[in-house]
Parts: sequence; C-alpha cells; structure tokens
Amino acid sequence: MTSTLLFTFYDLSDNTYTLQHPIEFEIVKSYDSPAQSFEGIFPCDADYPEFYRMQVSLNGNILFKGRLDEQTETHNDQGRRLTIMARSLGALLLDNEALPQTYTNVYLSDLFDEHIRPYGFTSLTAPQDVFFNQYQVVKGMSVWEVFYNFFRSSALGLAYVDDDDNIICQFGPPMGETYTFSNLSDTAMHYSSLKVTRNRYSDISKYVIRNSEGVYDSSYISPNTVSWKLNRTRYLIPSPEFSLFENAPRQEAILRIRRAHMGRFVVTLTYPGIFTAKVGDRINLNTGLHEYTGLFAHQVRMRMSAAGMTTTYTLLDPTYV
Repeated sequence: MTSTLLFTFYDLSDNTYTLQHPIEFEIVKSYDSPAQSFEGIFPCDADYPEFYRMQVSLNGNILFKGRLDEQTETHNDQGRRLTIMARSLGALLLDNEALPQTYTNVYLSDLFDEHIRPYGFTSLTAPQDVFFNQYQVVKGMSVWEVFYNFFRSSALGLAYVDDDDNIICQFGPPMGETYTFSNLSDTAMHYSSLKVTRNRYSDISKYVIRNSEGVYDSSYISPNTVSWKLNRTRYLIPSPEFSLFENAPRQEAILRIRRAHMGRFVVTLTYPGIFTAKVGDRINLNTGLHEYTGLFAHQVRMRMSAAGMTTTYTLLDPTYV
C-alpha cells in the first residue's frame, strides 16, 4: 500500500490549498509541552496568500494540525522556497499570560473555564475536580502554567494535551498503542538506529527545603540514593504554588527529584518511515543485548529529508514520568 501524505493550508477566508510534498519537514510532539510543532520547506510555485492554519495527514490520519507562526518565501540559486513554521492549538496556552491574582476556594474546573476554554478547548478529563482553599497566580505565568501547576501541586498528577486537543489530567502517564521493535524478529518492527543512554549526572539525591521564615530546616532524600549510589544535593526555595499549604514544599521536592530521575535512562529509537506514532505509546524493545518492556514514548519526531522518512521515539522509564 502506498502511503499518501497531504499538506493542507487555509487562508484567512478559509479557502484551502494543497501544497506539493515538501523538500523537507519535521513534526515534533512532546509529553511535557501542550504545543506540537511543524517546520517544513516547500517548492514555491505560486503567489500564495497568507495562511493561518494547516493540517498534515497520512492516509487520512491526522499527523499534525495547528496555526502558523511564520510563513517565509525565499528565492535564490536553488529556486523559490516557501518555509512554514506552525504549532498546534496548545501553543495559545503558552503564548497567553494569565492575570496575576490569588484565588480562594477554587476548583480545577474553574481554572479550565477561565484559562483554557477561551482558547478553543472544550474537553477536560480528570479523575476528580481537585480543590484549593487558596492558589496564587504570579506575574509572568502562562495560562497553561496556571492550570498545569494547579493539578500537579494539588494531586501530584500531570496534565497534557492529546492529539485531538483534549485536556487530560491523570495520576500516571498515558497509555497509548503498544509496539514491539526488534531487528531479530520478522514479526516485530525493525529500527534503523538505536541509542541507549544512562545519565547519572541528571540525578538528585537530596533537596534541603527553606521554610516561610527563610530557614533551611527540612529535607527530602530520594529513596534511590543508596541503591543508585547518588550524592548530589540541591537547596529548594518553594515555588509560589507550593507555598500556600502544609507539606506542599515537600511535594515539590518529591516532584523535582522524580523529574531528575526521569532523565537518567533514555532510549532514542528511529524507525525508517513515518507512521501514526503518538506520545504515550509503549514500546517493547529487544536490542539483541537486552530486552525492555513498556518504555514510555515521551517524544515523537517525524521527519522527511533528502535521506528519507523517519519516525524517532524518545523513550523513558514510565516509573519516573
């Protein structure tokens, strides 16, 4: 079966334009960002109008949809080129600043309605409508930070935006499709390149926490300190959203250590082609030297260049996501 990639663009009157396959393009999706990104270079054979949104599909499945950040036409000895840079709808949540204020008796759904819904998001899924007696929004916070930090600090959960622009809040990482990669099996997907990295420099063993009077009088030690032979200490001034209720600074220390542990084991796996890979997919991998089960797809990078098409997963241990 021949794979068909379609690149559809919309002008300010919502007229549609289908461009030729690009000279190169890249789509990047990451679990820790609400905004997916697209960058592509196309032959420029017409006087195109200003585009404001676009969509990329593969055999009818949407790989990317979003709003343009930049549209550039160039002409040199290589010909005319049209360069497009775009991000998904989640970019609006990063680009818009929240009004500084202190909430009292506020629910997660209240913050969704005030900070997220106005930018085109209509669906919120959460295990419970978590509540704070008091919650501070400081100057410079994006609307996404307000919402994300609220759920993270109240329930130790994480929020993310899925491919369909749904806002998902949950206590553990998402579970997408499961794929098996092995160059030793005819029934598994084969990879073209693989890198397994253990980053010991990223780990933190201990946070010493400053209290409201400016004294560093408590600490949190990673439960892996002894078994992993760690010895790296940091001092923590609690963030505003972690300073308004009891034990919140300790929760922040726990989250920071978990995030440091998240980067200690990273697998970069490249498949020679493009398919509908998603953040949250789980990967079973046999390298020939070691077998890994249930690795979490933290980032997906789809790319086409003169060297061909590839899909690259960045995989992490889901225990620390």
